[in-house]
This record gives sequence, C-alpha cells and structure tokens, in this order.
Amino acid sequence: AKKSLSRNDQAEKLSEKEDIKNRATSTVKNTFQQLYLESVENYKKQFISWQSGSAVDINKIRNIMLPLFNELVENPVNLLFLQNYVDTPKNYLYHHAIAVGLISGYLARRLHMSQGEYYQVTLAGCLSDCGMAKVNPAILLNSKITSEDFREIKIHPTYSFMFVKNIPSLSRDAKIAILQHHERLDGSGYPLKEKGDKINQYAQIIAIADVYHAMVCNRVYKDKVSPFRAIEILTREHFGQFNVTILKTL
Repeated sequence: AKKSLSRNDQAEKLSEKEDIKNRATSTVKNTFQQLYLESVENYKKQFISWQSGSAVDINKIRNIMLPLFNELVENPVNLLFLQNYVDTPKNYLYHHAIAVGLISGYLARRLHMSQGEYYQVTLAGCLSDCGMAKVNPAILLNSKITSEDFREIKIHPTYSFMFVKNIPSLSRDAKIAILQHHERLDGSGYPLKEKGDKINQYAQIIAIADVYHAMVCNRVYKDKVSPFRAIEILTREHFGQFNVTILKTL
C-alpha cells in the first residue's frame, strides 16, 4: 500500500510539474501572440498608407519588427504557430510580411550571421512585399489569378525596391534582397531571371521563408499544407531552386 501511495504521489508530482510547464508555455505563447497581432495591425496601417502614396518609414518598420523578433529569439517555438494566427485569407498579406521577416531573420541568425546582419534580413523580409501596395488591390483578393494578374504581381519586387532604394539605414544587401527574393538558383524566378551566386544570400534566405510561409497558410486562391509537407515540397518538388544549406537550417 505504501509503495502504491508513493507511486501515486510521484504521478501527482509529475502531473503538477507538467501542468506548471504547460501554463508557462501558454503564457509565453500568449505574450508573443499578442505582440505578433499588434505588429500585423501596425504593418497593415503602414501598407494602407503606401497604397495612398506615402513613403516607407523605416523607423516604424524597425519598431514593428525588432521587438517582436527579439521576443521570438527568446522563445523560437513560436515559429511553429505563425500560420495559426492568420484570421482570414484577406489579411494574409499583412501576416505574411511579418512572418517572412521573422522566419528570414531567424534563419539568418541560425546561419551564424552577426546581429546587424540578421536584423537587416528581418527588415528586408518584412519589406519584400511592400511593392504589393502598387498592385491593383482587386488582384490581391481574387480567388483565381489570371495570367494577366500574375504579370502584374511579378512586378512587385521592382516596386518594393523602388520604395526602399533611398533608405540610408537599409544595407545594400537588404535592398538587393528585396529586389531578388523571387529569383531562383536555376534561373526560373523573376523579375530578372538571375541564377546561382548572382542571387544575394539575403535574398536566398527570404525566398525560402517566403515560399514556406505561403504554403502553410490558407490564401484566397490556395489551401494550406502542413509545415512538414511544405518542407518536403521545397526540398523535392523545387529541387535546384533553393539553397540547400538554408533549407537544412529551416
């Protein structure tokens, strides 16, 4: 009976410890989620201002992204849940900008870049689609993308680059990455069909973050897949398009 009681006591203590751990994890996730959703809302305000003709205010983007990124570094498990926070496909674009910035910056950090560099990658990832503000808004909500729509969408990296090219606090690598984030190592990308080592390393990181997050989210015109399936698709079905070292890091 004593042995049985002892085992019960041990089980209760283990259960209690697990309960405390789960509550702590939940608190961390909720803190990050709240900051993340605030960041998405603030980015959305910036995007709407760009649609009205305003310039990119890099200080506002830094204030949106860097505190959130630092929170992520403390608790990187939150990377697994980013796609769960997308409330509706209509808001996907704003979530995508924040998520791509976070994933890109974290990949850069795991690739042992300096803090200055991975902050630049974070900002470049967030701003890579800012040029979408110059694309016809109706296209962004279409459930079916026509070839004509896609031709217009393919111009957005150039628009993004035009938005950021005169920002002194963004590095040259960050600006080039924004222009090149849809280029592919095999030359199948856009807008310039660059190949191999002509594609900036920052751009190669953002490219993977961009496609990965797109695949794990429900979009207006496409359903999501699981993170594991997304990585499988990136590795097998897009073989030769993406940097293998960065894929392994992901």
